[in-house]
Amino acid sequence: MDKLVWSDKYKVGNPTIDEQHTKIIRLINTLIEHLDDAVNSEIIVDIIGELNQYSYQHLDEEEALLKQVNYPDYEAHLELHMKYRETIAELTMDISLGGNTQVKDFLIFVGQWWSVHIQTEDMKYKAFI
Repeated sequence: MDKLVWSDKYKVGNPTIDEQHTKIIRLINTLIEHLDDAVNSEIIVDIIGELNQYSYQHLDEEEALLKQVNYPDYEAHLELHMKYRETIAELTMDISLGGNTQVKDFLIFVGQWWSVHIQTEDMKYKAFI
């Protein structure tokens, strides 16, 4: 699986949000580096935990910022975040319980979600922040 490469196409123009997006991409890439480790290895579990915790923190902070600037599509953006949280919780639970979800499936979802979300949905609020 190819790593995500940070570039200007991901910049929304807010230094805090851009740094948070950079860290999320770094965490995804760290997980990619360890993809061949045993599925239930401690390092995989730790990276997934850190990625989930940091992602949730970022989403909370982004939502607060969008609310503060009265972003007109706030509710729709919030709904996307809520769906992300639900999916990640389900995937993480399935991995931890030894279900059918593989770490690679988790990675494909988060890698695609963050890449598309930042480049499409987050760019919509760029002019408001």
